[in-house]
Amino acid sequence: MDAFDRIAARTPIHTRRSVIKMLDVADRIYALLKQKQMSQKGLAVALHKSESEIGKW
Repeated sequence: MDAFDRIAARTPIHTRRSVIKMLDVADRIYALLKQKQMSQKGLAVALHKSESEIGKW
C-alpha cells in the first residue's frame, strides 16, 4: 500500500464523496467549455468573475 492509498483509507467517506462531486462538476464545466469553444477567460467575462475564480472551479 503506497502513501496515497494510506491517506485515502483514512479519509472519511463523506469527504471522498464531496471530492468526487467537485471533480465531476469541474469535468462538466471543462467539457462544456470545450464544446462551446470557450476559454476560462471567456467564461469569467460572461459571468463577471475573475479568471482565477473560474480556474478554482
